[in-house]
Amino acid sequence: MVWHDCAILQSLHKPLDIVECVRKNRFYKMEGRLMGFEPMEVYRARNILTPETVLIFNRDPIMPVTVSSGGKPYPDIEKIIGEVKKNVKAVYTLSAKEKAAEVGNEKVTNVVLLGALSATGLLPFSKDEMKESVKISVPKKAVEENLKAFEMGYESVKEQ
Repeated sequence: MVWHDCAILQSLHKPLDIVECVRKNRFYKMEGRLMGFEPMEVYRARNILTPETVLIFNRDPIMPVTVSSGGKPYPDIEKIIGEVKKNVKAVYTLSAKEKAAEVGNEKVTNVVLLGALSATGLLPFSKDEMKESVKISVPKKAVEENLKAFEMGYESVKEQ
């Protein structure tokens, strides 16, 4: 999935329906920012990248059946990064799955990436506004771990 601002805007005003937002706007040109959940997904979206694009993406591959069954090899992630770096302003990569595991729940992977995107400073929302959006978008019992995941993604980009 590739997120863009409609999902983030939506989350500030009502619970986030990310599935519907992404379904309608897959690989949408986003005025300088793109977030990808999987390396090959980012590679497939390379035709919409511009020299102004800041790219944030998860280094954790999701193996398609053709790869997991042994039919084809998964492309080298460093080559994917090298290829997309040719056409963009900046690339931030992280293992969102690893960060989510540190939180104790791999289901918060998307919030790790949201924190990473927020850290770029390219969104029209402050870090506190984004955290407030997370608070109202997740079940009460999951708020603490989602906020921790957000912080981990945020710090991951700030360290790069």
